[in-house]
Amino acid sequence: MTKDEKEKLKKNLIKKHDYTTVWIHWFNALVWFLLLPTGAALISAEKYNFVPIGFIKWMSSLFVGRENLLKMHVWIGVFWIFIILTYAIFGAKRYFPIVKSLFIIDSDDIKWLKAFLSKILGKKVDMPPQGFFNAGQKLVAINIYLMTPIIMITGLIMAFQLLPPPIIRLSILLHFIAVGSICINLPIHIFMAAFYAPEREAFKSMITGHLSEYFLYKHNYKFWKKLKNINKSRN
Repeated sequence: MTKDEKEKLKKNLIKKHDYTTVWIHWFNALVWFLLLPTGAALISAEKYNFVPIGFIKWMSSLFVGRENLLKMHVWIGVFWIFIILTYAIFGAKRYFPIVKSLFIIDSDDIKWLKAFLSKILGKKVDMPPQGFFNAGQKLVAINIYLMTPIIMITGLIMAFQLLPPPIIRLSILLHFIAVGSICINLPIHIFMAAFYAPEREAFKSMITGHLSEYFLYKHNYKFWKKLKNINKSRN
C-alpha cells in the first residue's frame, strides 16, 4: 500500500455503529457505574464484608439509610432491565446477525488470541485478519451476553422475593458470580478501549459511530473486505 493510498483510507470514514448502539453502550456503562457501588455496599455479613466497612457506612449515609440504598439499587436495576429488553425486542431482527457472529470463533480468532498474547509479551507478530469484532472483543461480549440474563433474573427474584427461600439464596450466589464474572473483564475492556493506543480509534467510534477505512483495513480486515465486495456488487 502506497503512502497516498494509506492517507486516502485514513480520511475516508465508515460507519460501524449506529447511534442506537452507541446510546445503549453508554447507557449500559452509566447504569453499571451506579449499580456496582450500590450493590457492593449491600454485600455484608456479620463476619465478612465484601468491601471495607467504611465504604458501606459512607454509602448508607449518602442514601440516608441502607433501606434507601437498596431501593436505589433495585429500581435502577429494574429500569436497566426494561431498557435493555426493549432494545433487544425491537432491535432483534436488525442486531441478531451481529450478535450471532460473536459466538462464532473461527481459526483466525484462535490465531489472533495467540498472536495478541505474544504481542503483549513484546514480540513482533502479524495479527490475523478479523471480522466485525476481534477475538478479544468476542470473548468479552460472550461473557456479557451469557451473564446479563442471569443478573436480570436473579436480581428480580431477590428484589421482589418471587420464589421460595432456597431459590432466593441460590439467586444471591448466582447474581454475585455473574456480576463478578463481568467485573473480571471490565478492567481489560476499559484498558483496551480507552488506554491501549492501537485501539484508541475504536473507542472514539463508540462516540461518533465511525472509523477510518484504514483502521478497518488494519484491525477488521475481513469486515473491510466484505464492505468492499458489497460496494463492488452494487456498482
